[in-house]
Amino acid sequence: MLSWQAYSRAIDVYTQLLDDSTYRLTPSQRTAAQLGLANAYQRVGDNAKAERTMRQWSETSRPETVEPRPLLLFAQTLANNGKFAEAQQQY
Repeated sequence: MLSWQAYSRAIDVYTQLLDDSTYRLTPSQRTAAQLGLANAYQRVGDNAKAERTMRQWSETSRPETVEPRPLLLFAQTLANNGKFAEAQQQY
């Protein structure tokens, strides 16, 4: 029960950080917040929102700077949503 509450709180915090323009996030901070939000969505079982957040991340990230772990998270999220062909491309 505690973990659900913690992830729910994390979703609130990450969403506020990303949506509020008064927080002037650097590109690396924005990336970290997007990935944290996607991970929290995935942990609470909201794979549709996790996928949406990962797509936003992938559209703004530069391929040469992407770490393997976020790509794995994206592929897992796509597979969880039944998008196996697209997930395979991410692997």
